[in-house]
Amino acid sequence: AAKEAGSQLSGYADKLREMAGPMGKKVQGMLGGYADPLIYNARFVGAVLKQVYIAESLAPPKSLNALTSSYKTLYSRVIDANYFPSLIKSGEWKKVGVYAVEAYGIFTIGEMLGRRSLVGYKLEKHGNAHH
Repeated sequence: AAKEAGSQLSGYADKLREMAGPMGKKVQGMLGGYADPLIYNARFVGAVLKQVYIAESLAPPKSLNALTSSYKTLYSRVIDANYFPSLIKSGEWKKVGVYAVEAYGIFTIGEMLGRRSLVGYKLEKHGNAHH
């Protein structure tokens, strides 16, 4: 399974390179000296993600029904008044808490990438700002 996943990802990368063609070379030329470090980092992240994918036995949903049933289950639990007290009694609240922290962490990383800044948004000084 690991070799299959690796060859599949490698095949996707080759197809992407082929589809990019001259445009990909143009973008690489525009990046100048940043191209090599970016490519290296992208490959490194890809290799790490592949290892996590294999180690955690991750797989995308096999059908749309599997995906919708997951969200239906989540929604039905959230609106059920007895669900949260049962979490506390069973001790499952710890597991749900870890999932919540993971989700918040992923959201926060996305925010940082979107802002291109670790803390806050870059604002103009008061004198230059338009009102």
